Amino acid sequence: MKEPISASLKLVSLITLNQKQLKDAISFAIHEYLTTQKIIILVSLSTPFEEIQKMIPQEAKNKVFVIDCFSNRQITQNNVIFAGSPSELTNIQVGIETIEKQMPGEKVIIFDALNVMAVYNNPNELGRFFHLLTNKMMLKGNTTIILNSKDATEEEILSMIKSFCDKSYDYSDMIINSITQIMCE
Repeated sequence: MKEPISASLKLVSLITLNQKQLKDAISFAIHEYLTTQKIIILVSLSTPFEEIQKMIPQEAKNKVFVIDCFSNRQITQNNVIFAGSPSELTNIQVGIETIEKQMPGEKVIIFDALNVMAVYNNPNELGRFFHLLTNKMMLKGNTTIILNSKDATEEEILSMIKSFCDKSYDYSDMIINSITQIMCE
C-alpha cells in the first residue's frame, strides 16, 4: 500500500484488494495521507461512521471528513455528511463538493468499496459518476483513491473504472500477513 499512496498524489488510482484487506487498507490510507497534511474525504460505502472514527487520531479529527453511505441514521457531527445510500450518487457528489468548498487546500478522496457502489448502481450511472468525478478531481489537483474488493466486482465494471484511472494496483492475491507487514514498514 505504500507504493500506491506515495505514487498517487494528484492522480486517480484504483487499488484492488481482497475483502479481508479493506478495513486495514482504509486505516492505513487515512494515517498515511494525514502525514501529507491534506484534507481527507472518505466516501464510506461499507464501514459505519463509528468504526471510521476509531481509525482517526484525535488530533486529526478536523482533517478527515466522511460521506457516510452506510448508516441509515443522522448523527450531528461536523465532519460527517450522510448521503443516504450507495445508490445516491448525486448526494455523494454534493457531499464531496460541500467539503471541498468549506476546506481550503488539496484533498484526498477515498472510496472504500467500489464493489458496493457497483451493486447499488447500474454500470452506465456508475461510469458517468466516476468520469465526471475523476475529471473534476484531476482539474483541481486532488488525489482520488478507489478501493475495490476484486471478489465482488464484475470485470466489465472494473475495466470501465480502470479507464478513468491514472494508475491501477492489484494486491488481491497477496497473503494477508504480507499486507500487514508491508503496511507497518
